Amino acid sequence: MLAALILLFIYIRLKRRHFLLEKEKNALVQEKEVVVCFLQDIGEAFSEGMELDDLLKKIINCSINLVGASAGAIFLSDPQRKYLVAKIVEGIFPPMTDNIGLVADKVSTKTRYLEDILKKEKIEYGHSVIGEAAKKEVPILVEDGDKDDRVPKLKSDILRIRTMMAVPLKIKNEVIGVMAIVNKWSGRFTSTDLSLFNSLADQASVSINNARFYHALAEKNRIDRDLEIAKDIQQLLIPERCPDISGYQVAAYSKAALELGGDYYDFINVDDDHLGIVIADVSGKGISAAIVMATFRGMLNIIARGNKSPKSVLSEINRIMYSDMKKDMFISVLYLILNTRNHSIVASRAGHEPILLIHDQGRKHKLIKGNGIVIGIDEGDIFDKNLEETSINLLKDDIIVLYTDGITEAMDMQRREFSRENLIDSVMVSSAENAGNIAKNIEDRIARFTGGVEQHDDITLLVLKKV
Repeated sequence: MLAALILLFIYIRLKRRHFLLEKEKNALVQEKEVVVCFLQDIGEAFSEGMELDDLLKKIINCSINLVGASAGAIFLSDPQRKYLVAKIVEGIFPPMTDNIGLVADKVSTKTRYLEDILKKEKIEYGHSVIGEAAKKEVPILVEDGDKDDRVPKLKSDILRIRTMMAVPLKIKNEVIGVMAIVNKWSGRFTSTDLSLFNSLADQASVSINNARFYHALAEKNRIDRDLEIAKDIQQLLIPERCPDISGYQVAAYSKAALELGGDYYDFINVDDDHLGIVIADVSGKGISAAIVMATFRGMLNIIARGNKSPKSVLSEINRIMYSDMKKDMFISVLYLILNTRNHSIVASRAGHEPILLIHDQGRKHKLIKGNGIVIGIDEGDIFDKNLEETSINLLKDDIIVLYTDGITEAMDMQRREFSRENLIDSVMVSSAENAGNIAKNIEDRIARFTGGVEQHDDITLLVLKKV
């Protein structure tokens, strides 16, 4: 009899264990099926090139439906990982603080108002269930919200958190956010629900990271396309070669710091006896800067024809371009007109580097400045009032050097600048050479000075020598 009872007891224990194992197996199978279904839904969304906000919305909606919650939200971390902000909210997801004013009176008719309140909250790491999940990097189950101090106790029943789950979104052990759901339709969330929700969060983290990478790549490709367009535009701006001028040698050199530069130089045939020479530097980089410079070039080539006053030309260009230029953009310009018959120059300087004149066969130098402000920051009156014209008479072996600040501000490893003094010395020691060799000497000395340090600004140089 005793043996029979023992056998029956063992049988019952084995049967119960088998039942529990089957139940656990079925739960795992169900969880696997749910995760696979979730992955399929998210995978389809990702393959369609969905925007990040739309992908997050898809993720939280799938999670809400699969776990049987009434509302959910995804919170993303700031770059310093100090706080989290709700990025996507679905359903009536209560704020994580109880200081929400009149929200309770409005929430039944204005859920959008509640969502806005939640999205304005900055939840610090370690604060509330959301912040704790992020800081401790562990999933959190709140079975009974009424008894948990981490859950805000809001007066309105519709805002009451009865049960809640929050799980960190992690990529390579780095928390990028927290996914949370509240108020299960059929009762309270359980450890089984938390296991499933955590599995969904793991897959969601991968999808979010992939989406960020995909869109970063797409943005890079877009920027690359813009740069290619801008480079094509810029190539059209820069002359293929310097003009042949009787009695003069001309050489120019330009090197962009990035793929696309903001410097520009050109030559304009004003009339048979006058040649316009311009050097300019547009603020900013990219396609917008290239378009501004292309616009400037087009206007200069139209307005400068037959106009022997550089001040008049720059004043008219400024008046036309001012209204169409963005507030943070401007152009520094040095425009001079060479009279090839009497060998004189008239120049105007709109906020650009001064002209360097080397004379007395390389023994003396002079900086020709002249007042003027950059194009694009004043509509006309102040610009015209400040802009001056300066005259220069050229003698045999005189050298005119035009340049951008990328030359004088080129830095070595100790962050010392090449300086205008070094530029002057570079020209003076090679003043007996032709214009091409003078320009090459400056280029070589800058290269030796910087010692391979990455160029931080565009470098442009133009040398004109009277022979």
